[in-house]
Amino acid sequence: MLQHAAVWIVMVALLANFWQNAGLRTVFAGALQTTLVFSIIMLSMVVLTGYIGQISLAQMSLCGMAAFMMSRMMADGLPRGSNLVPVGGPNFPWPLAALVGVIVAVLVGLLLGLPALRIRGVQLAVVTIAAAIAIQSIYLENDELTKLRAGVPAFIKTPTLVGIDIGARSGRFQNERPAFAIFLVVVLALVAYAVSNIRRTGTGRRFLAVRANERAAAAAGINVARTKLLAFGISAAIAGIGGVMLAFKQVEVSSANFPYLASLAVLAFAYLAGITSVNGGIVGGFLVAGALIPVGGNYLLSDANLEAYAVLFGGLGLVVTAIIHPSGIAPFFAGAWRVMGNWVCRMMPGAVTLRDGYGGQRRRELSVVLLAMWVGAALFVYNATFIEPMHWRIPLTMLLLWIATVIAATSGRYGPFSPNFAGARDEWASWFRRYGAWAGVGYVLGWLIWPLRVDTYSKLYMPLLGAGLALFAQMLYMQTRSGEPHDEALTDAEAHADELEFEEVD
Repeated sequence: MLQHAAVWIVMVALLANFWQNAGLRTVFAGALQTTLVFSIIMLSMVVLTGYIGQISLAQMSLCGMAAFMMSRMMADGLPRGSNLVPVGGPNFPWPLAALVGVIVAVLVGLLLGLPALRIRGVQLAVVTIAAAIAIQSIYLENDELTKLRAGVPAFIKTPTLVGIDIGARSGRFQNERPAFAIFLVVVLALVAYAVSNIRRTGTGRRFLAVRANERAAAAAGINVARTKLLAFGISAAIAGIGGVMLAFKQVEVSSANFPYLASLAVLAFAYLAGITSVNGGIVGGFLVAGALIPVGGNYLLSDANLEAYAVLFGGLGLVVTAIIHPSGIAPFFAGAWRVMGNWVCRMMPGAVTLRDGYGGQRRRELSVVLLAMWVGAALFVYNATFIEPMHWRIPLTMLLLWIATVIAATSGRYGPFSPNFAGARDEWASWFRRYGAWAGVGYVLGWLIWPLRVDTYSKLYMPLLGAGLALFAQMLYMQTRSGEPHDEALTDAEAHADELEFEEVD
């Protein structure tokens, strides 16, 4: 988890700087912020529904409670933003105001958890959505409690950290500031680390026992009521953190930012992505409207307006996922990611040696080496602005040479040099024999078909997109047919690990 967090924090920092003030590509900066915020909110569903099997359709309402309460705690009696009427408040600094907002969300979440002690399933879903409607009417749209008149939004002060502005918006009033994206990904990494550790503790095992069979869990000595309330409280805390981050992103928040029906979409996308895993929660953040996947599709096919159909695609995907693979997208493609990682290692001279060393006693030392390689690559790309955009092959070639040099120079310390250059060459040739035809057909179709569908056409991106979709279709077919992607070169250690895993299940 720590190594993954370090790598993805560097990646987000690189992308955030690359997309800042980048013309049409600036939309990706805002989409990156949306993705990170909703990944946090999705993780609240992972704890509640994925770990303990309870349903809540009030998560966005909990986000709204935290955001509005934080705004009120920040208020200082002066007109702010669009609100010309002074709003009184204690003028807390943002960390303390955010903490109060999260605490209020936890308290409301615990109240929502009380009905779960008696009911479950559809009945619990109905009760929680009724509670969400009540929260919106009683608080979010209540002029007397919020002191906001005529639907005026609540103002959120810009957060700072040791004097550094970490707000979302730049001087151009665009959601593109890299500092906020880095702030978000650090918060997301901390939340993901906490959620994954819950699964490993006795608390997580109690959650799973209650999800499997409440009566059996009670017979085993587990306090089911206390366990359920704890899950609702943890989930509400994570939702409150997501609401605070969403408020910082929006700068001015209103009840329209937290509609109770949006909780249904959050649950649907979390289930679609894989509601039982941390990876699934993060993938779910990529799928919501305004996130990277819909915005990316809309950018590549600007005239197709794919972002407008994000909910439709999500609904269709939910039906297909429920039928084919109920565990969701992330677990479905977990094997494919492993196979792809094996291919990448076998295609780079010396990479298998580093992989095997990382799996052994040299993990800590190799973590430093690999992180230094990654940070160096990111710094190079970030400072490669002197190269003309049309000459992208130059920085790409230099970047690959840097990675290959680090791997080749360090792999000799950790064992025999594997694969050697001849082995890597053979692996490339094998890959082209097995998948080159699919990629070539997709490339040609992308070159021929996309111009017929859209007026905005890129001779670079569209054929590559076609090749990628063709390879994705082939992998999906293989995964559906055989249950997992085929990899002829699994190592003996991996095969033995799989055998041990099945023995533990038995």
